[in-house]
Amino acid sequence: MASLPSMNIEPLVGPCFIIIWLSFILYGLVLAQVYFYFTTYEDHVLLKLAVALLCTMETLQVAACIHFVYTYLIVFFGNAGGLDIILWSIILAIFLEVFINILVQSFYITRIWRLYRNVPLLIYLLSLLVVCTVLGFRACALPALQGTWQATQASPPYQRDVIASLSLRVLFDASITLILTWIMSRQLSFAHKRSIKKIVHSLMFYGLGVGGVTTITTTITLILLLTSSTPLNYGGMIIVMSKVYANSMMALLNIRKGIKNKAFSDDRFTLELTNVPRHGGDLVQQAVRAVLQW
Repeated sequence: MASLPSMNIEPLVGPCFIIIWLSFILYGLVLAQVYFYFTTYEDHVLLKLAVALLCTMETLQVAACIHFVYTYLIVFFGNAGGLDIILWSIILAIFLEVFINILVQSFYITRIWRLYRNVPLLIYLLSLLVVCTVLGFRACALPALQGTWQATQASPPYQRDVIASLSLRVLFDASITLILTWIMSRQLSFAHKRSIKKIVHSLMFYGLGVGGVTTITTTITLILLLTSSTPLNYGGMIIVMSKVYANSMMALLNIRKGIKNKAFSDDRFTLELTNVPRHGGDLVQQAVRAVLQW
């Protein structure tokens, strides 16, 4: 058998390979959270369909990742030129990431609307979502049309769209985190009962944690885009980003059981919460009820 020529492909696919395996671990967490959700909660059918759709898209994305990793490392083994080809599975994985982002960010917007019905704030968040979506789809379409990574990276519209899309994602994630924290801190000022303050503090903690993780992940992806010369590296982070988004949404859905147990373990809080009228009552009690009944 003739020996294959020596070729160092580690800088090209090494970091991407590690990042993709990290995304597989996060996918396992998504499956665990989805299983917990369906075996624990009896929510509205639309919310259940959204969770099922999220899980389906994540599974399809993992399948696409397996395909392009296998193709680059096995099928194109010894063929450096093959690494420049943009596979259909990569395009599919990135398109799915855009759809996952739409679903998760729509969930956040709906959650904020339930807590604080402010029309200008809703318009601001929806505008960010629409612009991010348009730029995301444009950034997906250009590689599909170019066919190779070299031609895609040399395209100014591609660089502009990707940078703008990720920058707006960072702005959106930071806005969601700050808005949720502001809503809770604003309503905390109305709380005079220690039991209610404890619940609102829990909601603030989870909101900051989940929002902070998504913001940091998107920022890291943007930094890799600006500093890495290999598109597969920040492409792998985009896959991780979708898994982080999915886990953040499922975490906010699944923490309700723990918060409910903490809330209703206090008989005084239970009485305060159940006595709130449907229209009116203490702002904090209404906010907590909105989250508990999500």
